[in-house]
This record gives sequence, C-alpha cells and structure tokens, in this order.
Amino acid sequence: MPSNTSANPQDSSKAGEQPNLDTLWSNFASEVETIYRQTREDGNLSVQQALRHITHETYNQLVYDDDFLAAFTEGTDPDLCELPVNLVPLFRNDQISVGLMSVYRNCGVVPLHDHPGAYGVTLVLSGIARVSYASVIERDPDNTMVRLKVDRVRERLPGQVCWFFDGDNDLHSIEAATSSAQLLVTQIASEAAGGQAFYYPSNQQSVAQGGTSIAKRVPINVSPA
Repeated sequence: MPSNTSANPQDSSKAGEQPNLDTLWSNFASEVETIYRQTREDGNLSVQQALRHITHETYNQLVYDDDFLAAFTEGTDPDLCELPVNLVPLFRNDQISVGLMSVYRNCGVVPLHDHPGAYGVTLVLSGIARVSYASVIERDPDNTMVRLKVDRVRERLPGQVCWFFDGDNDLHSIEAATSSAQLLVTQIASEAAGGQAFYYPSNQQSVAQGGTSIAKRVPINVSPA
C-alpha cells in the first residue's frame, strides 16, 4: 500500500468533494471485471497487486462520502454487535453491490458460504480479518449435509485484499482476529447464471487448514459477502 494512503478513514483528512458514486462504482466494476477475466484465463500472478491498486484508488475517493464515514464510525464499536456481522449497503445496481462490513470477534463467525453467479473483492479497512477458504469433498444423497475441507486460512491486515470467485464450491468464511474488523466488500455479477446461495453452519467453531468438518447446507435468500 502506498505510504501516503491510509486504510482507515478515521486517519484521513477530509478535504475533498463528495464523490459521484454511480461513476465511482461503475468504473471500479469495469476494472475488477478486467482483472477477473485475466485471472481466469492466464492465472495472472499480479492480481493481488492490481486489485490493491484499483481498490485503493476507489477507497481514496470514498473517504469523502459522509454516509460511508458515518457507517464506518458506528461499525468500529464492538459493543454494538448483536450478530457476527453488520453490513451497511453503500451502493447497488444491476451489476454491482458494495457494502461496509463490520465483524466482531466476540459475536461469532460469518459461516462458510458461496456466491453463485457473482465474484468480488474485499478490502480490509481496520482490524485483522481471518478468512477461511473451503471446498465440498463429499455430499449426502439428499445434498443437505456435506463434508468440507478447509483448503487455506489467511489473515488480512488493513490495506490487504481478499478475492472470491463465483461458483457453488468456492466457499469462504470471515471472522475478526482482533476485537473487530471493518471491510469494504464489493460483489459483481458474473456471466455465469446465478443459482441458489447456501451457507454451511458447522458445530465446530474453528477448523484448521487441511482439516475437515460436517456441515448443513442451508439455502439463504441473499448471499452474504
């Protein structure tokens, strides 16, 4: 992250104009789509650097938006948590949805879930976010119970980016490794037909990388970030 760029809006001096959010997010979605296509086609190893660059460019404009700053300030208070996650919508159209997500260590974990028909990117703004990625390795005949394998676990610091793909076997969960963590979450519709989204609650609170667990396959009305 450039040395003159802060990942925390509370550290930014507010000296700019209110951004045009329609233009801001439309341009951002187009740039993320380009990176997404390159990643799928040639496994571009510079994807993290490219995502970080365009996300920070967008973020540096967003810190001048009053609604964003108000949502961030409220989300940093872990005493307000009632659920593991608080998601404040910032922008939505037919192609893209953007939200400010706050997760709290003492309030649980956002369980493993998928994003059929959508992909996206998450920028950590404050705190430390622990992201677990898993895949389904076995299903029961009714496809209501599954065995999951945790493929990798990553901790993301402020200024770092998480990437998620479309599909029903690209699962991830999010939790706060600090008292709370705030993330800027962007989800973009892909060309693949979207299907029913599911989350996978498990009786096991935490599974290490390489470990497996049994979980329910529960349909959800709106896919979490």
